[in-house]
Amino acid sequence: MLLVTFKVNNQHYAINAASVKEIIPMVKIRELPGVPDSVRGVFNYRGLLVPVIDVTRMLSGTPTAELLSSRIILVNYPEDGESIHILGLLTEHVTGTAVRAEEKFTASGIDSPDAPWMGEISVEDKAMIQVIKIGNLLTDELKSKLFTGSKETV
Repeated sequence: MLLVTFKVNNQHYAINAASVKEIIPMVKIRELPGVPDSVRGVFNYRGLLVPVIDVTRMLSGTPTAELLSSRIILVNYPEDGESIHILGLLTEHVTGTAVRAEEKFTASGIDSPDAPWMGEISVEDKAMIQVIKIGNLLTDELKSKLFTGSKETV
């Protein structure tokens, strides 16, 4: 499995590259009042308003810093069989990729009901990478707030 990797607080995380549409530098994001802290805002992506989730904030409690290695990872966020949404994931230290066999991943052994998006962990050559489960990042309530009219047909 090909993974897009990033670091938060010197911990390695990854997103399955099969979900990634594009990786772009930080752009001007319009903040939105009344949304959770993890929602950084929206930006214009080729005529579409794309919501941006601050993954660094979700993982560490602090917002993503504006670093040269900070990026918005655009992912295809599936809603149903007929459409997808584009979701921006803002994070720091997006610097590479990794290849890991799926059988090399195992559950962390810790139940995290407040973080259902935390996936399995792979340890290889003393490097530990935890996968972020894109489909579990948003609650149903947040999905209904963020995805009003921004669908793409598959």
